[in-house]
Amino acid sequence: MNPNNAALIEEVNQAGAWFAAQKTKSLWARRIEAAQTVASKEGDLQANPGDYLCKGPSGELWVQSEKNLRSKYTETAHVHQDADGTSWTEHAPRPDGAGVLAAAIAHPFVVHTSWGILSGKPGDYLLKRAEDRDNPFPDDVWTVDRQIFESTYDRV
Repeated sequence: MNPNNAALIEEVNQAGAWFAAQKTKSLWARRIEAAQTVASKEGDLQANPGDYLCKGPSGELWVQSEKNLRSKYTETAHVHQDADGTSWTEHAPRPDGAGVLAAAIAHPFVVHTSWGILSGKPGDYLLKRAEDRDNPFPDDVWTVDRQIFESTYDRV
């Protein structure tokens, strides 16, 4: 676990605020060929060749490794192009996906990840993988904007 996240995770653990959620909306993705920095709503993210740039229903951008993308989503046959000719392939959430655990945070917060430093506003969500349900201090936590979370995830 990143020690910079310890106090925030402890706050959520003590409050018993984690709840299970499942992604319900498709995303669009394209493979990244060269290292780059991607500006997301939560902060700048580092992308490496072979990662995927993902675009959500509201146009929000983030980066995922190929392994994570394939474990959570199934590629469909739908492709669309942006006005600049960039092609994106649709990926639907896997019905057998493990989901996440999430907690709404009532104050501004920062999360340190391996791909960047993310910031959250009051009401945004802290997430961890469902596989980390019994891990009180997981290595992999991230933040999702409240509006994006509430329009793309369902409580389960």
